[in-house]
Amino acid sequence: MTQQELTFLLMFIASKVQAYRKFRGFTQSQIADYLKISESAYVRREQAKQRFYFDEIIKLSKKLETPITTFIPSEEDLKLLKSKNFAK
Repeated sequence: MTQQELTFLLMFIASKVQAYRKFRGFTQSQIADYLKISESAYVRREQAKQRFYFDEIIKLSKKLETPITTFIPSEEDLKLLKSKNFAK
């Protein structure tokens, strides 16, 4: 996986987590407490400056009441990745 592809994936996951967190009415602090990480660590993840770990994604899917697949790019998302020349 290239650095650009990794960046795309981090941004994709972070944007989905942020959108669902806000939709469900949780603060960053509440989610950080739920994941048992500091708020600053959570903010870095939501800003795509640090990655979410798989176990965190599993916990988030439960807390945010959404399937884990919500946080996995679809075929269309991957096509967008290639069309934007991220994969080069």
